[in-house]
Amino acid sequence: MYTKNPIGDKSPLIQSILCYILFTLLFSPILFSCGNIEKKEIANLVKEWQGREIFFPEGSVFTIQGRDTVDFNFRNADYKIVTYVDTMGCSSCQLQLQLWKKYMERVDSVSNIRIPFVFYFTPEKPRRITDVTRGESFTYPICLDMDGEFNRLNHFPNRIQFHTFLIDRDNHVLASGNPILSSGVSDLYIDIITGESSVSSKALLTTAEADILKFDFGEFNETEKQERIITFHNTGDSPLIIQDVVKSCGCTEVSYSHEPVMPGKNLKLSIVYDANQSGKFHKSLMVYCNTPDSPYRIEIEGNVRNM
Repeated sequence: MYTKNPIGDKSPLIQSILCYILFTLLFSPILFSCGNIEKKEIANLVKEWQGREIFFPEGSVFTIQGRDTVDFNFRNADYKIVTYVDTMGCSSCQLQLQLWKKYMERVDSVSNIRIPFVFYFTPEKPRRITDVTRGESFTYPICLDMDGEFNRLNHFPNRIQFHTFLIDRDNHVLASGNPILSSGVSDLYIDIITGESSVSSKALLTTAEADILKFDFGEFNETEKQERIITFHNTGDSPLIIQDVVKSCGCTEVSYSHEPVMPGKNLKLSIVYDANQSGKFHKSLMVYCNTPDSPYRIEIEGNVRNM
């Protein structure tokens, strides 16, 4: 059982090493798809939140699928993974509940203690959240913070990638970043929880290039399925692994090899669009893999003729 602060109980040297590893994993300018954001800005953001206390609203109500109120006791846990989502757009796309379920299962499988995941959502339309949780069979407690009090208490950064934190028993931040969007952050959280070295996490990353990330199927009949192949080339030194593909609708089918792709080799990802209605469409897919610039956003569009 782990009952102590993993950083506070270590020597200054080990603390420095952990901070260095954190910076190494998080400060790549392309991590989290930051575009032209400078590395220094990301570094300052992580440094600012390191060790900071997270405050929780009094009287927070947690429910499961918007139906049952539950007594969710997480405050005295040795570690907590906390995330805040302001769902002003596509609820399903922003929540990524299936990826959270997979990561929760992974944490449970490697930890000797229960690690609570604390979800605070401030939705534009609460019904959307309950519909998504029910549709995706997400049975973990969530708090619908309609007034945005959680954000007001903490003043979270503007970058949504830094709305997730691993915190200790006293609610101080041990690490920040979204583990379902970055394999480096995912491994870092687990390494801190289990007390293992994070140095090996970076070695699992590779780099990759896609031959195309946006394409037009053109105009086609409603009864005609359309297929395109996207090629990912492993340009790094470690095997490339597709961890998950998240689709924006059920009319898109994706298939690919789940075997690791060796450096210098290619991975083919097949995208099939099966129209369920006529008219113009614009859909997207998110491809998650073990690269710093994961996830890759693939956009498809076209015009379906009504036969």
